[in-house]
Amino acid sequence: MTHQTPPSFGVPSLRIAIVGGGLSGLATLYELSKHLERWAAWGTQIDITIFDPHGFDGRGVPYSPPRGKSPEVVEAWKKLTLTSKAEHMLPGNEIANPELDFYAWLRRQPNGRSYSASSHVPRYLFGDFLEEIAANLQANIGAMPGVSLRIETAKISDAKSFMTDKQKITLTTNGYDETFDQVFLATGHFRSQTLSELEGKPGYFRTVYHFDPAAMQPTKKGAHNLLIWGGENSIIDAIAMAEALGYRGKYTIVTHAADHLENRQENSQIKLPPTYSQFCRIRDHERGRIEILNGSVHDTAITAASGRNFNVPATIIYNGGTMEINLTAANLVNAALWERGPTFSAGHAFDEANCSFSRVNSSCLCTDLMDNLTSHGLAYLDSRDGMIRPRSPSLDLVGSPLMIGRIDETDYKSQSALHSWKTAARAVGNFKTRIEERGLLHVSHALDLQLHRRQELALF
Repeated sequence: MTHQTPPSFGVPSLRIAIVGGGLSGLATLYELSKHLERWAAWGTQIDITIFDPHGFDGRGVPYSPPRGKSPEVVEAWKKLTLTSKAEHMLPGNEIANPELDFYAWLRRQPNGRSYSASSHVPRYLFGDFLEEIAANLQANIGAMPGVSLRIETAKISDAKSFMTDKQKITLTTNGYDETFDQVFLATGHFRSQTLSELEGKPGYFRTVYHFDPAAMQPTKKGAHNLLIWGGENSIIDAIAMAEALGYRGKYTIVTHAADHLENRQENSQIKLPPTYSQFCRIRDHERGRIEILNGSVHDTAITAASGRNFNVPATIIYNGGTMEINLTAANLVNAALWERGPTFSAGHAFDEANCSFSRVNSSCLCTDLMDNLTSHGLAYLDSRDGMIRPRSPSLDLVGSPLMIGRIDETDYKSQSALHSWKTAARAVGNFKTRIEERGLLHVSHALDLQLHRRQELALF
């Protein structure tokens, strides 16, 4: 009796790249890990590479201490809390998976029982939690036969596909190319790379994590002492950092979240995070220290004016209309992780993308990668919502343009961390379906050939 050799899975090898070693990269690798052993058991060699100049710890920018900053800045950062409740930070409590349940992990830590499920926990503790997941995940994948995991501490400068094989994507880093079957661009929250010409200038702080009152410029006549523009949570973080570092001057805020910042009140139903409570106290009891302008800053036009003041063109909304103004500021804090500008219709403001791809930046990417993705036909900017969309089936984007732990009025649930994880699950699910359909079609074809061959032999 002749034994038929079972057909091999139709995907002999898979090379997968994850660009980003923060929360979105961690979520992508975690979702992939659910399928790796099965694919490897089918005879597929799986090679995974994670690209991030800071390595792979799952923390990313928002949950990592400011790099290269003074101990005073790091200590001020440690006072920042999650804007979401502990129980809502990852989907562990939603899917009954204790490995992803931040509150369950927190209860096991020293002094962890001092926090309740509804506590707004220090942000660095959530970073510790993510780092532990990342370490365990690396160890588990490293023990899987037929699977390799490599961490490249590097930026990606280009991505393209060749006419000879549109199913593969080639990434360029450190002057050399590597080709992959699938690329997950898991850079999370796109941060505006705005104002590169101002980098290093006294008085300009490109993120809330770079703020340092000791580096502030003295206020000139007629200038705003400290101007902050961006989203609600990041503005709150900037003020909390400034207060922790001893700043007691005036804040001028330009934001589309003006209504929220002006009307935010602590009540018995919703307990605000400490940073929000602090903001409300300054706003309500230290009159004149906080000025809130409803509108947007035209980041492309900000220039250093005469002396040490910055000229800041802005569009301000008032009574359903708009007004173009020029603000003068001695010091700037860029709290705009995702820079968006207004278009106006019938007296209402609608968000529309206001940054070209060259202005979207991540620590994992060079500044022109997004331009390259579009010029090579791998992605496009969707004019309907300003989101980046992939064109290639071998490219997927993981993350969220929402601010960190954006507040939901009903339950403070983190839309951001959960959204990153859920987009990772969706992206990996699409990849799994495509790969397994391709492989199983091969198996089905091989079985058909074997059956046809047996039928031919039966004729003789």
